[in-house]
Amino acid sequence: MKPVGGCGCVLALLLLLKISESQLPPKRTYHSIRDDLVHVRCETCQKGVRAAYSHVSGLREDSKNKKLSEDTALDHVEKLCDPRKEEGYWIRGLDIQEVGGQVKLVEQDGKKGSCRRECETLAQACEETISEVDTDLAESLYRGKLTLSQTLNKVCYDLTDACTRKTPFKGRQFDEVFEEASDKDLEMERLMSKMRGMPGMPGMEMYSRDDLKQMTEELGDVDESEDGDLPKETKTWYDVFWQKLHNGLSWVASLFYNPLSAKADDEL
Repeated sequence: MKPVGGCGCVLALLLLLKISESQLPPKRTYHSIRDDLVHVRCETCQKGVRAAYSHVSGLREDSKNKKLSEDTALDHVEKLCDPRKEEGYWIRGLDIQEVGGQVKLVEQDGKKGSCRRECETLAQACEETISEVDTDLAESLYRGKLTLSQTLNKVCYDLTDACTRKTPFKGRQFDEVFEEASDKDLEMERLMSKMRGMPGMPGMEMYSRDDLKQMTEELGDVDESEDGDLPKETKTWYDVFWQKLHNGLSWVASLFYNPLSAKADDEL
């Protein structure tokens, strides 16, 4: 991984370690949609179990002697309801819609969306169902004795009330347009997730492009000539911020995960 120049690295480190909360805008938070939550529990449980079953089955097929450790299965299931981890990306590929007088989870052709209110709603539904029986699901996947249908029935009907509790549907009061997340956004989330686990870097906040746009009105535009790495059409301050932060994080992460390579690149 090629490190960026000193200015970019220093800026990234200052942003991560030195800037106080008063100097940055409040982190935008999204809350689940309470009226939708009860109506998406069943389908969320089913799609989550399908995702876990498919992934763990694939790991077993790729492993030597077709065997899988129980810890591997449990590690995957424990991250299944977190849409900011790759194990939970299945959540980000769903859009909550009202179809034929019912709430449905519509798959978005492999796209991954930004995690806002509907995403948080599905994550909470997953937590309230699958996460409550994650060890049971992990053990079932590890043993590999049940079919997909049997696993679905066990988790979503027998062990939880995800698909047995019925609530009359009275229409949706809120709908959110599905917004696809860019590869850069997802890469930044992965980097920030790694950085949070590093010693001396606790309590780090992740700012998305939407969050950074909030700063634009106050700080205005910048001259693209200030940073040669940016394309000419990129002029706003948050684009400069985003590029600098991305480059700096990549370089800092390389020091921890591949220090020899980073050192060699830095000497070139």
